[in-house]
Amino acid sequence: MTAPLLEVDDLRTWFRTDRGIVHAVDGVSLTVGRTQSVGIVGESGSGKSVLARSIMGLLPPRRTLHPSGRISFEGQDLAQLPARRLRRLWGAEIAMVFQNPMTALNPVVRIGRQLTECLPGLSGAAARAKAVELLRSVGIPAPERRLAEYPHSLSGGMRQRVTIAMALARDPKLLIADEPTTALDVTVQAQILDLLERKRKELEMSMIIITHDLGVVAGRTDSIVVMYAGKVVERAPTRTLFARPRMPYTEALLKAIPRIDDPPHTRLDAIGGRPPDLVDPGPGCRFRDRCRYAQPRCALEEPPLRPAETPGHEYACWFPVGTPEGAAAAGADARTAGRPAISVEA
Repeated sequence: MTAPLLEVDDLRTWFRTDRGIVHAVDGVSLTVGRTQSVGIVGESGSGKSVLARSIMGLLPPRRTLHPSGRISFEGQDLAQLPARRLRRLWGAEIAMVFQNPMTALNPVVRIGRQLTECLPGLSGAAARAKAVELLRSVGIPAPERRLAEYPHSLSGGMRQRVTIAMALARDPKLLIADEPTTALDVTVQAQILDLLERKRKELEMSMIIITHDLGVVAGRTDSIVVMYAGKVVERAPTRTLFARPRMPYTEALLKAIPRIDDPPHTRLDAIGGRPPDLVDPGPGCRFRDRCRYAQPRCALEEPPLRPAETPGHEYACWFPVGTPEGAAAAGADARTAGRPAISVEA
């Protein structure tokens, strides 16, 4: 069996604040196989971006408690690598597309220079030719002219394409895309996601897509990891997660997705309440105060990740959706609770 490209084991990343220690990532484990695409999904504040920056080693040192756990990339423990060796991995083997295309580029540096800085070993005409090739490969028209322009002259979608070109400049083995469609309209979102998937297949690389929207990763990932309040609460192959969610939080996210077959003005199901304070999340399940399945046990004992009946599917819940325990906890309503909000194409 081929070893995974990336393994994260029991990772904890905490931050010092004036109010106390924030448990932003609290015991997260995941694996990414070679050429595999993994989605990491959850609300804002669930720890997704902190997890990505922990993997990359891009955390503010003064406020960060040293992450515990293990991050292994091709058998190397990234936490044990010296800074110089870690910098050699960035871009060449692990690359990242950052969240906001409006601020990811330097506003006072021309596009051409920002691209050629990603191409060590090339200079002059060779670097310019490679930069033009990269812009063309991500669908930017008139790439030769774009090299002389500043970021403000490009639309949000075009800027995101430039950041993708920069991330792919050295053919990385793993690409982390952190909310790659933030601030883009729906049509451009689809174009960017299709571009990422096409480049993943062309370069035979692995990819992590971080998003708050399950609809973004439907049909574009092999598996999905659902995070809530710094923890993994469910993970499964993508088709399995959409067909048979077990964690009530996953079910709630699915119900919040608009369905194409719903009549006009159909009211979306919102998740009531708010996430727990990560300075002091308290005992038990962190979703308990917002969960319609919650029982007294949920406030006392934190549920561990446990296997479902299908391979590769794990969830953290005492009263899971679609089970007799869940039906008893939620009442008659739970008989239809497992209905997927959208389907995943074959």
